[in-house]
Amino acid sequence: MIDNKVRSFLSKAFGFSFALIPEELMAQQIVVDALTAFFLKTQKNVLDSDLETPDFILNDHKDEIYKQIFIIARKRFMQQNQFWKDQIKRVDEFHELTFEQKAVVTLYYRLNYKVDEIIYILQLKRVEVLESLNYGRSKLTSGASVVNG
Repeated sequence: MIDNKVRSFLSKAFGFSFALIPEELMAQQIVVDALTAFFLKTQKNVLDSDLETPDFILNDHKDEIYKQIFIIARKRFMQQNQFWKDQIKRVDEFHELTFEQKAVVTLYYRLNYKVDEIIYILQLKRVEVLESLNYGRSKLTSGASVVNG
């Protein structure tokens, strides 16, 4: 049975992925791929004893998994750039933001990450994160907003 903490984390991870790639199946696959990449990178076996508790992921490595989601989603976005440009035109103000701006806004407003944590996860400069927050806030308050969503 999946622990409620794990279920909550997976829901948030999917929300972050979906904010970057607004297609349900692809967003789910990105989360699965990010978890797989994390386990491969850390060389942890799913059967290892420290994986028996959800705290292994939830407390110790959550940021690394969000980082993997961002890296994989960015690659997929770039591979299908024209498709996403056509899709985004019909969505909303949030999806008109750049890929990095969507990531910053989602991590900050939806997932309550601090600026320094966002800098680490997205590997951006402080000024880029602050500019993304400022631009995203102004863009989203002028139309339909997902900031409080």
